[in-house]
Amino acid sequence: MDSPAVSFPAPRHTCIRLRRLDNCETFEYRGVSAVNLAFLDIQQRSDDIQGLVARPLPLPALAIIDAMLPEYLPALEELELRVDIPEDDPDTAQTIHTLNLNLPPSRLPNLSNLVLLNSAAHLSAPIASHLYRLRMINPPGCTNTLPLLPFVHCLHYIDQLADLVVRNCFSPASAEDPVGCPPVMGRLQWVTIEDYPVNVSHMLGAFILQSNTDTNLIANLRGAPIEQVQAAFTTMLPRDRNCLPVLQKITDLSVRCSSDYAQILGKVAWNPGYLFLEVITDVSDPPTEADKRDMGDLYESMVRGLGDLFPGAPVEELDFCGDNDYIPRATWAAALDRFPQVRKLEIDMYDIAARGPLKELFAALIRPCWRPQDQLPCQRLDDLTLYGTAGIAPATELWEALKRCFGERKERLGKTYVALRRLWVNLYGGELISNEEAAFCKSDMFYGLANERTIVQVYTETHDIDDLIIIWDPFITHEFCSIQ
Repeated sequence: MDSPAVSFPAPRHTCIRLRRLDNCETFEYRGVSAVNLAFLDIQQRSDDIQGLVARPLPLPALAIIDAMLPEYLPALEELELRVDIPEDDPDTAQTIHTLNLNLPPSRLPNLSNLVLLNSAAHLSAPIASHLYRLRMINPPGCTNTLPLLPFVHCLHYIDQLADLVVRNCFSPASAEDPVGCPPVMGRLQWVTIEDYPVNVSHMLGAFILQSNTDTNLIANLRGAPIEQVQAAFTTMLPRDRNCLPVLQKITDLSVRCSSDYAQILGKVAWNPGYLFLEVITDVSDPPTEADKRDMGDLYESMVRGLGDLFPGAPVEELDFCGDNDYIPRATWAAALDRFPQVRKLEIDMYDIAARGPLKELFAALIRPCWRPQDQLPCQRLDDLTLYGTAGIAPATELWEALKRCFGERKERLGKTYVALRRLWVNLYGGELISNEEAAFCKSDMFYGLANERTIVQVYTETHDIDDLIIIWDPFITHEFCSIQ
């Protein structure tokens, strides 16, 4: 192996660790001479280097690493490089993208752990077939020129891969499905993919993820029009939904949308894994009125499209957080109707007053748009949580609206009515709960609508009683009892 063509100092915080095969010793080189000393060691003992970890690596050294890797490194199992990006050099990121590493499989027969931060690598099927861990992470907003389709082809050979993280590594691909091998049933336990939505879809189409895999899918749509953003949650999924069987097994769904994020989190109650979907936009801070309208429209499309994202999923718990002013009754009804097994519903309102968006939700629970009057959604619903700003309306309006909603559900459902088991109302930033309203809670707000034991918890930040827990138990008393 030739000596490095250029000698240069490294940042003082650079640390390069070399692990040797013969006695598993680890040698560290730190500071300004770290790069030159480490490369000299590699040159002299190339057959014995089992691990190479550099954090951070100065940018010029990446080219030397790229020239070194075609040499024969038969013992190398671990390669981890973090390239240093000077904050005052706006052209550095683009320079890194032109230095994607080449990894010849014949020269690296035992490479199983590859981690590249602020860089990426050209892979081949022989390299991919014995990787256990693969992480290639570039900063948000970067534009890389690494072609996607060769990488997708490599993913069909990930028999040993358990940990996959790829962020912002590839140039945009066409919307057409790549022609290649059928998806492989991998051993992946952790997956994070952040890229263009179509790129994410193509990568997912290469393998079948088990339902207990921790899966993070992130669509990078900075600068994209709102129409593309709205479609991103569907676009990033694989064309063949059988590659992501967890979609039909989700039991808990959480939908979150604000100026900072748009996310859908799905879990399976009896599995340790989860499915996390996120769309990254570039909403200004603070957001303009147009931005708020676009985010509201995005939130509405997310709620409306849940049934198509998770067809037939046995969802039992639904959690919504966003600007519910943009969710009409028809959208609530469409979402709730697709998940008939829901028993727990959580809504985070910007304004929890008993008007506007909350009325639309209550209307969807008692007056669906297209179903017969006796076919109400969420007939198993027995757990309701409401968060939000109390506003200026008396809380009594909220209690009356709740009682009216569940009273009508009981009347229409008759013997099939499932009594409310738990209600949690969290009012923050609003007015105090008056003594009259507290007395109303303690009297008969849910008398006849509850089962044998209903817990109603009301919380306000400014109230002198932090937690007012009201329990109704007909075997103890016919009135509500207050527990503090």
